Amino acid sequence: MMKRLLHNPLTLAFHFALTLMLIGAIITHYYGDSAMLSLRVGENSNMAVGEDGRVMDLPFSVKLNKFSVETYEDGKTHKNYISHITIFFLENSGKKTAHDAKVAMNYPYHVASIMGFGCIGAEYSLLQVSYDSDLNGTTLLVQHDPWGIGITFCGYYILLAACLFMFVRYCHKQRRNKTYWTCLGIAFLGASSYVISKLFSSSTPLMPVLRSPYLVVHVAIIIMAYMLMICMMIISLKALFSKSPTIGGNRTNLLLPAVLFLTAGIFIGAIWANDSWGRYWGWDPKETWALVTLIVYSLPLHRHSLRLFRHPRFYHLYIILAILSVIITYFGVNYLIGGLHSYA
Repeated sequence: MMKRLLHNPLTLAFHFALTLMLIGAIITHYYGDSAMLSLRVGENSNMAVGEDGRVMDLPFSVKLNKFSVETYEDGKTHKNYISHITIFFLENSGKKTAHDAKVAMNYPYHVASIMGFGCIGAEYSLLQVSYDSDLNGTTLLVQHDPWGIGITFCGYYILLAACLFMFVRYCHKQRRNKTYWTCLGIAFLGASSYVISKLFSSSTPLMPVLRSPYLVVHVAIIIMAYMLMICMMIISLKALFSKSPTIGGNRTNLLLPAVLFLTAGIFIGAIWANDSWGRYWGWDPKETWALVTLIVYSLPLHRHSLRLFRHPRFYHLYIILAILSVIITYFGVNYLIGGLHSYA
């Protein structure tokens, strides 16, 4: 297996990125820190409190100047929550400097604390998580992760770059394959129609957590993957009942791009989740089942190690049954299981 990876730099980069993200997540779990900073208007504090009552002393202080709720045209439905703050730093010279900032849903504020010798040190992130009912107070999540977040984001960048280059190279190989481009076109039109109908044509205003620049990209890429998986199922149904089924066409045409789209969509969603909720992964039912779907469709790509997938009838039967994971991820979670993503 290692020899095959070494002969394919993009596949090696893909697996290296996954490993790097796992290492970053482990470092964050053991060395990252987070706590809640509750402020009233006019209040200045440099102490945040963790879930266990532990106090996190910050190398800066935060003052809440104003808290505001943006609403839609009806004046009632909430659009966004914004904390207008001032951050105070104490420099090495003893001079106190101030910086005005805003913290809103999906728009965290990152603070680079001034360390010894005037160097930029560990980064803190401030996220909007709650507010007081009288609109004169706010609660910010303070995150301190000096090492894990950098390693994790390196993994993200390598992964997305690997997915992009693998997809472009694969499209070049399939440039004369009409079935491939037809299915890709169907997936693109399906994803575009879904995004337009659900996000742009809906009369229901988006809740604050959904008002993110990641929304359209995340949803469109995920739906592209699901559409390709549906096309794979239809092709496998046809192949399974033929006299001499083969696996070459279906496997090489659609499986790899479907897995690449789903992988990119999941990890773009993870970046979005970190901006919204302060964590990349929370084992929400939708997240969990999306991961299950990714694993289910990734297995046939490893046919050199999993020899069962070399048998055409087993392969096509597997692809047909694999669509159940997509059905559970989309319909099952939305209408039966629930969770943070039940609106999607």
